[in-house]
Order: sequence, then C-alpha cells, then structure tokens
Amino acid sequence: MDEFLMTEKFDLIKSKTDFKLNQNKTEIEDNLGNKKQFNWGAEDKDVFKQSLDIIDTNFQSDQPYCSVYLTTSFHEPFNYSNKDFFIQSAKKRIDELRPSNKSEYLQEIETFAALMYMDFALKQFIRQYQSRQDFENTIFVICGDHSIKFLGNDTRLEKFHVPLLIYSPMLIQPKRIKSMACHKDIPSAIQGLLLENFGLKLPRFPISQSDNLKTSEKFEALHCNHILMYADRRMNAFVWRDYLLMEDVVYKIRDNLKIDQIDDLEILNHLKDRILNYRLISQYVCQQNKWIPDSIFVKYSDINYILKSKSDFELVADYESVYAGNLISNSDAFSGKKALTNSEQQYLNLIKDLSLDCFGRVRLKLRFAIKSKGGSFPSLVISQKEITDELENEILTKTFLLNESNPDFVKSDKEGWYFFEFGFWFDKSVHMNSKQNIDVYLFDNSAGQFFVDDLEIELREF
Repeated sequence: MDEFLMTEKFDLIKSKTDFKLNQNKTEIEDNLGNKKQFNWGAEDKDVFKQSLDIIDTNFQSDQPYCSVYLTTSFHEPFNYSNKDFFIQSAKKRIDELRPSNKSEYLQEIETFAALMYMDFALKQFIRQYQSRQDFENTIFVICGDHSIKFLGNDTRLEKFHVPLLIYSPMLIQPKRIKSMACHKDIPSAIQGLLLENFGLKLPRFPISQSDNLKTSEKFEALHCNHILMYADRRMNAFVWRDYLLMEDVVYKIRDNLKIDQIDDLEILNHLKDRILNYRLISQYVCQQNKWIPDSIFVKYSDINYILKSKSDFELVADYESVYAGNLISNSDAFSGKKALTNSEQQYLNLIKDLSLDCFGRVRLKLRFAIKSKGGSFPSLVISQKEITDELENEILTKTFLLNESNPDFVKSDKEGWYFFEFGFWFDKSVHMNSKQNIDVYLFDNSAGQFFVDDLEIELREF
C-alpha cells in the first residue's frame, strides 16, 4: 500500500507504529498452526484523535489538504477498547429495532458491537473537528469496503452493497440518495467539485473509470457500468444499466437492490463482452502503468526523471555511456544477439555513483531479463551514500534475492531466462542538505557467469 500511496504523491504516510499501541488482541492460528496474538493495528478512535495533531504539525491551516483514513476496527477479529460496553449497547439497539429475526442478529452480536464502536469513533471524530477553524470548509466522505453480508435479503447483490456518506457543514439540507454508484464514481465527483469551485489544474474528463455519482432520491441504474469483484479477487460479475450478470445468470435490478432472474441471451452475451473488455483494459493498465496517453498525462503531472534508460545492448550507443565498464557478450542473449554479462566477476553495475540531485522521494524502477550459466542467480544490491568533503557515509544498503521464492522473479518462455521487475524508494528528505549518490548492482559471491538483457531503468522524483 505504501508503494501506491507514494506513487500517488501523498506527502505524509502514517501507519500502525505511529499511533497509540492497541493492547486488545485475539489469539489466531497461522498457516503453520502456530498460535499468536493479533490485531489489525491502532484503534480507530486513537487514529482519528492523533491525526488532528499530525495535520496541525505538518500542514498550514489556511491551505487546502486531503486526509485519507483506513479504519480497521470493523475487520475481524474485532479488537477495540470497552468491547463489553459496546456489546451491551448493540443488544439494547436490537431490542429497540425489534427485528423479526432477532435470534440471527444476536448470533452476530460481536459484528453489531464493532459497528456500534465504529459509529462512536466517527461521532467523536466529527465532534473534535467541530472545534477546528477549518471545520466549516471541510467535506467528509465516508465509504465502506465490504458489506455486512448476513443482513442481505438477496446475498447475490447485497454482498456488494456498502454505505456512502458525504457530510459537510456547507450542505444546506440532508438528502438520501437511492441511485446506484460504485467506488470509482467518488474520485470523479470530487474532481468535478474541485474543478468548478477552486480552479485547480485538473482535466475536464473523469480521472477514474466511472463518472456517475447521481443524486437522485429515486432508484436509478441506467447509468451503471460496473465490474463487481469478490473478496477472492474474482471478476466475473457485472452491472450494466439495470441488469446484473452473476455466475452466467442474468438478473433485472429493482428498487432496494431486489433482483429477478430473466432469460435474455442477447443481454447475457453483451454483459460477458463487457467483462472481457474490462479485463483486457485492466490488464493493459496494470502492465503498462497507463490509463491516459502520455501527451495528456504530462499536462497535469510534473514528472522529473533523474534517469530513464532502456537497452537491448545491440548498439554501442545504447549502452556505452550508462553501462560503461561492463562487458557485452555475444554468447547468449534474451532478444537479439548481445547481452550484458559479468564475465565471471562478482559485480555487475547497473547504476554507478549516480547523484540524487533532488529534495524529496525518489522511486527506482528496474526491469530486465536474466540468465545464470550455473543455475544460481546473483543478488540485487542497492546502496545510498552521503558524500561530504571529508568522508563518504553509507546511509543504507539493501540486498534482494533473485530466485523463484521472490514473486517479482518470473520464469520466461525462453529456456533458462527469467524476468525481474522491481521497485524501490529512496527518501532524500532524511539527509536533505547533503550530497547523495546511489549504486545499484548485481552481486554473485561465487562469481558464476550470468547475462542481463532488455534492461529498463527509471529513476523518478516524486
């Protein structure tokens, strides 16, 4: 998650160890049968409370900012303070509601208690915010990432139903919206709000895949075009207009998410085509890291490449300046006739004494094909050094193994060759005022010969 947030240029990321320690834990058993005490992290009420001090310390009160919270107390196993109190509160609330299936509610009393705790934590957070000067100009967007599955009247669609609440003291009156939407509608809605009211440099087209956050108080679904993903990441359900495809069965969606099975081969095939198209687009975006053309992306993003190179080592001009001192081999290559080789030396430099002439975070991205003559592969070593007039101080050294236990190390279709794709962050802000150099190299203690081909290096400041 840190990788995604830093790539999206979040200025500050705080996690479990930055907040008050959650002493409430549950004994669980891992995959090997070992028992251990576990919780998901800090309590929501502590995260909310401490976050206000973090905002005040790191950001100017008169400048706009966006804070994103991930709450964990409503994820099993539930671990939070005063659990007995919230269990009793949940029982009292169930008695007040008088549901016909009260026994089913009581069987899930811990889930309802955690829900009561979540509601309490949010209530406290909003009250704390009310005492701040920026409260009157703040918009709160609260959304769930999973439903309370056992409550659904029809679990086929209800299992994907989550709440979305938008609250601000700037709202003139409350409104309950029944129009269907998905998570991807939210960024585009916020984009439109910022674009029209604050004049930010944002594109006119939606920044996410969907732009249909309607505000109708009546049930609407004709604008929908949403993939539905299960908890196990399967993507074989789709909502298009007021039709639902699930497990090769088509349903018509009615008010309150009621669904009726229908027999319509044309709609069935159409929805299957939409799932296929979504998968193809998703695969392209994930592999190419592109959602919009570069020509448009550069208009709205400041990109500072410290180094960007790509070589198959076929032409001397492609590699002589960047990989000077390394050897080129004609004996084996992944593509073409030439590849980089260590020629039975322990080291093969990929980046040598490169200066980090910047002030923020820097992301290194590597991709290459590799083959080992003896079958064992080298390690990737990353070194960051602080340079002064008097000495050279190593700030960090990280070593990463290249073998099949590494998920970034994947066997290719060509015998003996593997692909390796890797990302790493340098934080220049730790020693901001000093000169810093980095080295990136492959190291094999046994000095066995290996070959590297189709090497891509990207070093970018964020």
